[in-house]
Formats: sequence, structure tokens, C-alpha cells
Amino acid sequence: GRLLQNISKGSDKISIYEEMSLLDDYVLIQDIKYNGQLKVNYHIGDPTITQASILKFLLQPIVENSIFSGIEPSGKPGLIQIHIYAEDQVLYISIRDNGIGISEENIRRLLTDTGRVTKNYMSGIGLPNVDRRIKLVYGEEYGLKMESEIGSYTCVTVSLPLEFSDEMQEI
Repeated sequence: GRLLQNISKGSDKISIYEEMSLLDDYVLIQDIKYNGQLKVNYHIGDPTITQASILKFLLQPIVENSIFSGIEPSGKPGLIQIHIYAEDQVLYISIRDNGIGISEENIRRLLTDTGRVTKNYMSGIGLPNVDRRIKLVYGEEYGLKMESEIGSYTCVTVSLPLEFSDEMQEI
């Protein structure tokens, strides 16, 4: 009931744990399309970090991009590794796929040019939106960074301030 209660309160933020559950549901559906060839692994150093709060639906567009722009074109089984950690009161979530990768130039274009509608519309358009949402809510110093190696991997790292909502701290 926690999630519904959060939505009905109009809260834009949920715990990482809740966001992970939403993501798992999404990945489950995608995995069916991929005949069970899609794996997502979480690397979480400190379990209490899953109680930190983040903007709702932050991770799904990034994972969606990994699947449609990275893994699907590669034709290989997909592995997405999600690493969640904090440093100096900053929360980092990195999402790394083993897909086809993306060039430096395209990374720049992807994160700056929001008006572009391409065949990757579904996926690519999500990233600038996520970046913009983060900056609007938390400030310009936060957002998305991408690094990639063609033919090998793409890694998107989200940075946000480390926050725990009051509700969560009572747990």
C-alpha cells in the first residue's frame, strides 16, 4: 500500500527500493520478449541506501535506452549492471549495459539535442528528459553522465543529492 499512498499524495519521490520494484516489473516484461536473455544485476554496497529517496521513474527510461539502443541491436544476450552507492552526500546510480556502445559525438548530441525524433525515439528521447528533470529538482550540478566504448558497453551514471524522506527514517 506504500506505493499507492505515495502516488495519491502526489509525491514525486519514492525510495530506491520502490523504484527498483517498478524497474523489475518493467524488465520482467522486456525479458519475455528477449526469451529470457536479459539479465539485470544490482550492486549495492550499503543496504540502507535503498531507503534513500529519488524521483519516481528515473531509472526506467535509462534502462529502456540500454535495451533498445544498446542490447537489442547487438543481438547478444543482454546484461545490465546497476551499481548504487553514495559519496560525500551524493547518490550515484550507474547503469551499464553490454550493448553496441555509442560514439562520443552521439553522446553529446543525445544529452543536448532534445528536439530530435529518430528511430530511437522511444529510447533516446528519455535521457535528456531525465537529465532535465534532475536539474530542475536538484540543481545544475546533478544529472546524467554517459561513457561508452563502441562494441563493448555504455554506462549512464545518475547523480543526485543523498536524501532520506522523513517517512523513510522512521522505519
